[in-house]
Amino acid sequence: MAKKKPKTSRKKGFSFRNLLSIILGIIAIGLLFYPIVVNYLAGQQNIKSVQKYDENLSNIGSAKVKELLSQAQLYNAQLYNEYIYDASQHIAWNKPIPNYNNVLKIDTTGMMGFITIPQIKVNDIPIYHGDSEKILGLGVGHVPQSSLPIGGINSHAVLPAHSGRVNDTLFTNLDKLKNGDIFYLHVLNLTLKYKINDIRIVAPNQVSSLSIEKDEIW
Repeated sequence: MAKKKPKTSRKKGFSFRNLLSIILGIIAIGLLFYPIVVNYLAGQQNIKSVQKYDENLSNIGSAKVKELLSQAQLYNAQLYNEYIYDASQHIAWNKPIPNYNNVLKIDTTGMMGFITIPQIKVNDIPIYHGDSEKILGLGVGHVPQSSLPIGGINSHAVLPAHSGRVNDTLFTNLDKLKNGDIFYLHVLNLTLKYKINDIRIVAPNQVSSLSIEKDEIW
């Protein structure tokens, strides 16, 4: 009498393949939504930074803000911008140079204001003193050798930021802007409105485009 061959159970192998498929599916979905999630988290962090900045201004009080603004715009920041302009024109400077890190300073974060570019949905990105890699990891920087972003003639503020980052878009969509588009700088209780009238793509060593043009406001 022939013996019946025992049936081979496929249940275990089938369950393992299902589990593996589920795991791979979860990983694929995670990779798909990762940029969205991290951009959202970065955006939330920027919102908190701006809220803290506004809160600090409120805590200082309107009278103190006006005093700080007066000092910053009409004296320290303006004096700093005069120094930057004179240096760009090779004019001798015989006045004290304002301490860069203390101008437009309201707290210890190094944040001097924030920028809004409605056309590319850049909403209230913090602007910090300096242009180190650490600073650019937080938001938008400011090149110390350029004018402070308070407006005024003979000034050119240079605000660098990363683009093409997975975890924070920042200036990634800057190339979508066109002449005539508007953006805003918020510094202390100032809101400065700018219209784009010149777009250039320059190499890292082409620093002449960052220089101050006499009688111009940048």
